[in-house]
Amino acid sequence: MLKCPKCQAENSEGSSACFLCGQPLKRRGWLSRMFGGGGRSGDRSGERYSPDIDIGSDPQVHLDTDVADYDGAAGSAPQDAEVFMGQGRDYLAREEYRHAAEAFSEAIKLDTQDPNGYYNRGLAGMRLEQYTRAVEDFNEAIRLAPQDVDAYVNRGISYLMMGRPQQAIESYDQAITLDPHNAMLYNGRGAAYFDMGHIERSIEDFDRAIYVEPDFAYAYNNRAMSYIRLGRYGEAEQDVRRAVELGIDPQEAIAELEGKL
Repeated sequence: MLKCPKCQAENSEGSSACFLCGQPLKRRGWLSRMFGGGGRSGDRSGERYSPDIDIGSDPQVHLDTDVADYDGAAGSAPQDAEVFMGQGRDYLAREEYRHAAEAFSEAIKLDTQDPNGYYNRGLAGMRLEQYTRAVEDFNEAIRLAPQDVDAYVNRGISYLMMGRPQQAIESYDQAITLDPHNAMLYNGRGAAYFDMGHIERSIEDFDRAIYVEPDFAYAYNNRAMSYIRLGRYGEAEQDVRRAVELGIDPQEAIAELEGKL
């Protein structure tokens, strides 16, 4: 079942809009196909952004100090905001997202000017599929740290999950202004244009993503889907082949192409 983010009504898996309030619905598979399945560890300025925010051991979370400093913190009596932040990060790593959100909330109470508290609580909110609250947290993180590309990106992903692609595009526009050489940003904005039915513009963004990062498999997959929508099946087939060469399995694009060539 798909839960409506607006009215919380339960809808069937195949629903594109809520039967009760008309809110557009998004399935996880759509975003997984557009973005890929997980983050990349290392320098956050070049990491992958995943709609599934696959935190695990991936350092997508905003870190002020080493998480190892907080081993066992969840069982101690917190005395300051940073201890709660450490607890929250530990909970995120253990995929205990509700507890993580509660810990970050306590940290925010003690330090309302730290953008990392709002950002990390936003990540927990995304995992809990509380996208409206996540957007609110990313907005506050951006207010406090307007150069933080991650916050714009995850706000954009949240908007996509809420069925609000125009707001997602605006968030990606801001991220691209700050980091114009990040292929994932063009890929994300292309996904939003695709969702709006602006297929030519989605192709332009997937082209940009591939120009910046020629081995970006998901951009080829996504451009193939756009080509299919325009009936450009030969070009779509070339992109599917390239995506496979780069190590992904573009099942949806392959299924769409069956019988077209």
